[in-house]
Amino acid sequence: MIFFCSVFTKEDTTNLPSPEACHKRARLDNIEVDPDTIANKLTEVRPDKAAGSNNMSPRLLKNISNEIANPVAYVGSRGVTHLFHNYFSYSGSP
Repeated sequence: MIFFCSVFTKEDTTNLPSPEACHKRARLDNIEVDPDTIANKLTEVRPDKAAGSNNMSPRLLKNISNEIANPVAYVGSRGVTHLFHNYFSYSGSP
């Protein structure tokens, strides 16, 4: 136990420097999710792999990739926009 005490330096915490000004918040309210990108990514899924934590079969996702690309893109873009808008505009306490 004495060894660990000897390797740490006791620093003066009464005179800490101020942090530099943070960058302005990045605007994340215009995120676009492309249906073609989603369809392409879903067709690259390996159907021989196990389902994920959501129990969605990779084979099923691959087979219906073109049919679900537009709804997933819509929900993805609306969901992300809504999520970030609510997060950054919330002024109450939990």
